[in-house]
Amino acid sequence: MLSSFLTMWLAFAFLINQAPKYPRLLIILPFVAYLVTEAVRLLWQLLARELSRLGHRRVRLPAVALAGAVLAAIAAWNLAIAWDYIDLGRRDGEEIGSTGRYMASHPGQRFYLVADEKGQYTYFFRGFPDWWELWLDRFSPDVRLEASIPTAQVTSLRAQPPFSLLMSREFLGVAEHDLRIRYPQGWVHNVTPNGKLVVFEVPAA
Repeated sequence: MLSSFLTMWLAFAFLINQAPKYPRLLIILPFVAYLVTEAVRLLWQLLARELSRLGHRRVRLPAVALAGAVLAAIAAWNLAIAWDYIDLGRRDGEEIGSTGRYMASHPGQRFYLVADEKGQYTYFFRGFPDWWELWLDRFSPDVRLEASIPTAQVTSLRAQPPFSLLMSREFLGVAEHDLRIRYPQGWVHNVTPNGKLVVFEVPAA
């Protein structure tokens, strides 16, 4: 009965795992980790057993070569995946983490998130404005994140400096002219390294 349950659990995890979402991955990761660990353990035992026969000249070289090559390939593949992940983060950044760290580095500053819940000018690629505010509030208790502003209401914003507007680069191209007329002392800074998300910061007069 337990075997049947585990088999169905693994099968259903494969079927529903359509996106890299942590609640879904938590279902399948224990199985993946167990299977990989068992495979590495068996390969290591094979390699160690064959190497222990060196003194008896009964080493099966194909088995040693195969086990060693597979272990080396697993290690190299994992290192390549880790490096790709690190390189991607350095090149493009991570939207939530980059925004939260930028805000945390400006304690006491008022931030407005300029984005639409749906449509062309969103901020994060998933979620809703309420979720975005909850995610960003967790980075620092000293940051003041005001209510989100729909893009259509930016032209009517009458906030007192200093404050910062978080927005997408795409929307900045539409609103920058009007913002610079009203706030000529404002300047633009990249939030993510690739410049996809930006901040329009208006310092105190």
